Amino acid sequence: MTGATGPDRAQADTDPQAGTDRVKSQLSSVVEGQKVRVRWEGASRRAVVCEPATSHDLKARIKFLDDGSEAEVLFEALRSMEPFEAENDSVGGPLSLEEALQLRTQAEKLLRNRDAEAAIERYSAAIRRLGVCA
Repeated sequence: MTGATGPDRAQADTDPQAGTDRVKSQLSSVVEGQKVRVRWEGASRRAVVCEPATSHDLKARIKFLDDGSEAEVLFEALRSMEPFEAENDSVGGPLSLEEALQLRTQAEKLLRNRDAEAAIERYSAAIRRLGVCA
């Protein structure tokens, strides 16, 4: 129970049902077809959920977007995509310097998330699109 203090917090920390309910709630937030970020071999990769995790084994079946390979991963390895990735899945057309700087900021955030491939896509899009405007 996030935000609980005092006796309530102590009860939340020792109440196995509270932990189970929290996990079930988090599991239900990941659905089939959802794009996610996956911690994988020391990096971060984008994937789509093929089979969501269940409360029995806490593993989800995913398909990586970069090479189409599939894997079974622990639920805790999944993260939401960055909001700007969901809003702007494809990057194209001319843009202003301000928009290019925004793409650079997004790329830097992706690098901090250890997703070099996604960061390269953002950097490349910014450079290509600035060239179109020049």
